Amino acid sequence: MDNLRQTNGLQEMYLRNLMILGWVTTIFVSPFAIYSFTQQRYLIAAIAIIIVIVSSINSHHIKNKRDIAIPYVYWYLVIVTVLVLLTMKIGINGLLWSYPFVLSTYFVQERHLARKYCLITYVSFVIACYISSEPALVFRFAVTFFMLILLTDVSVGELMRLERKLMEQTIRDPLTNAHNRRYMDYVLDLTIEEINRNYGPASLISLDIDHFKKVNDKHGHIKGDDVLIKLVDLLHNRQRKLDYVFRSGGEEFVLLFRNTGLQQAISLAESLRQSIEDTEFLQGETITVSLGVAEYQTSETKEEWLSRSDELLYQAKDEGRNCVRPAVLDELYD
Repeated sequence: MDNLRQTNGLQEMYLRNLMILGWVTTIFVSPFAIYSFTQQRYLIAAIAIIIVIVSSINSHHIKNKRDIAIPYVYWYLVIVTVLVLLTMKIGINGLLWSYPFVLSTYFVQERHLARKYCLITYVSFVIACYISSEPALVFRFAVTFFMLILLTDVSVGELMRLERKLMEQTIRDPLTNAHNRRYMDYVLDLTIEEINRNYGPASLISLDIDHFKKVNDKHGHIKGDDVLIKLVDLLHNRQRKLDYVFRSGGEEFVLLFRNTGLQQAISLAESLRQSIEDTEFLQGETITVSLGVAEYQTSETKEEWLSRSDELLYQAKDEGRNCVRPAVLDELYD
């Protein structure tokens, strides 16, 4: 689901960039189309007009519908065709448009697709240049154009790495590396949507460290922080790829188990409770937790779902702590 969020964000960025590129193309290519027509280069003028029309339609459609009217591949083929024809007609000067074209490709397509497009572009332009220009010019263009593609690819890769790092910082608790409360709201909304589409059940486990204030009072906050960090490490080591660990408060955590019904979630919670009790977080001290388990019910809001798991957690605390309290099956399916 982390990948889904990142993918959605990238798709929105690509659409926005493609819309801007369309308007810019319309502004700069329109005068070129008129000039080509006055010079009686009717084929090039016609193709340039097609580019303007396609770009305008796409930008308008993205602005109003948040979707592409004409797939990028068609827009790309038209651009490459006109640049190749222009180069074969007037020589290497026709490829002056190729440099911004390559840069724009990386900002409107995913990186792996942009690489493929640029490889096709590179081969096409070098051949067109070879046909219409001197070998020395062909060599210089081939080298500089390749360097542009390489540097653009490296720069975009670094930007993507930094974007992923920044996203991780915004969705993670800085102390424990558990996901934070804000991200929990986002994930729960998506999970409920998946359940409503029959992707399978899901269960929440609310977890709270028993008598954690005594740990801080006796050993200090630094040792208390160490306990939180080690606890989350244990939870991460025990979780599946489908599962999430959220820090919802000081020593309170929420675990999301996707594709997991109530009975299985109860077993997982009991296994976690026993593992935590058996782990030495502090020398000579036993750390225990109380847990409340709730499977999602039809038409329930995420607030109601969280509230039920919290209520069961407090029930576990009221009944002696270091135990798991699930929802009553008869009430769940009544």
